[in-house]
Amino acid sequence: MLVLSRKVGERLVIDGGIIVEVTQAGGGKAKLGVDAPPHISVNREEVQDRVITEGSKTLPYAQIIDAEYLKSLLRKMKGDKAGLASIQREVQRLILSSGV
Repeated sequence: MLVLSRKVGERLVIDGGIIVEVTQAGGGKAKLGVDAPPHISVNREEVQDRVITEGSKTLPYAQIIDAEYLKSLLRKMKGDKAGLASIQREVQRLILSSGV
């Protein structure tokens, strides 16, 4: 494990595309901001453990549906009403299957 010291406002860059920034520090805690590409899943360890043991149904639907991917689909299908209806049905299916 690599251990680094960072001050508030300082960042780490992982693999050229993931940025971790210290946004607050004090009282034995640090708040981190993570900026990652849409295809990279970022979870707290306890959430990730739950996902592994219980499956993706435990995640809120906002985490299951990649918003940027959905936006890109909607842009591509602008004016295609049948396509938009298909996307809407898929989003509803994902929400229902998530158990939310």
